[in-house]
Amino acid sequence: MPYPLWNYYPRNVRPPEWVNGLVATVAETSGTISTVDQRTGLSTDDVLRELAPGLTSLGYVVESGKSKAAKIFRPVLFGDNGMPEVSYEIDAFHDDLGIAVEVEAGRGAPTTPTIATS
Repeated sequence: MPYPLWNYYPRNVRPPEWVNGLVATVAETSGTISTVDQRTGLSTDDVLRELAPGLTSLGYVVESGKSKAAKIFRPVLFGDNGMPEVSYEIDAFHDDLGIAVEVEAGRGAPTTPTIATS
């Protein structure tokens, strides 16, 4: 089975070109992030640390630590006068393409990034 196994939605639309680079970045780190043949996995921070160089080379801004300055916040709802009312903390973001990457890893979770586009 290819790694990573991925889907693009909606399924009646051909995946855009940016998907290839993102999938290749995950595939290139499979030796260190895959938990397919392991019972224990890495933490989300460990996986993100492995993915960071590849994501950065593709133009993503990647969370670099636990301090507020190292985290990435993106507004998702705006209120009066265009002021952000709700922001999410995300693991990586590509500003030009509007792609958010969220890595979920650890006990009971497969070590696979979740990708959301705006």
